[in-house]
Formats: sequence, C-alpha cells, structure tokens
Amino acid sequence: MEKQPEVFSLYINNEKFKEKVLFIYSILDENRYKKFVENHQEIENPNDLTIKYSVIDSDNTKVLMYNISIADIAFVF
Repeated sequence: MEKQPEVFSLYINNEKFKEKVLFIYSILDENRYKKFVENHQEIENPNDLTIKYSVIDSDNTKVLMYNISIADIAFVF
C-alpha cells in the first residue's frame, strides 16, 4: 500500500495513537459502515474515508477529538 511508509513513519511506536485508534474502533459499528458503503455506490474507495469524532465542551463549543482514516485504523491491526 502506498500510504504505509507515511503511516509507519508517523505512528510506529506511538502508544497514544494506538489508544486513539482502539477507542475509535470500539465505537464503530461495522455492519452500519458496510451498509453505508453499499448504499453509497458513488464512494470509489471506502478505505480512504476519514472518521471524525467530536464532543461539545462546557461552553457549547464543538471540539474535534479525533480525525482518523480507515487506513490508519487498519494499520494498527
């Protein structure tokens, strides 16, 4: 895969990144994701999609916590 050297250099031995990926993976619903891809045939490569996870802080401001691609998640496993 062309992205592997880039991902490898960014994330190898990075325990914090691994923790983030495992968290995102734990909240994914694989069946819903597969159904989403099946229902959106215009998506050429679903592995290139990015998952964004945000929270609302006490000031009611949306804060982006994680922005991880499917390829990044797959790299950890």
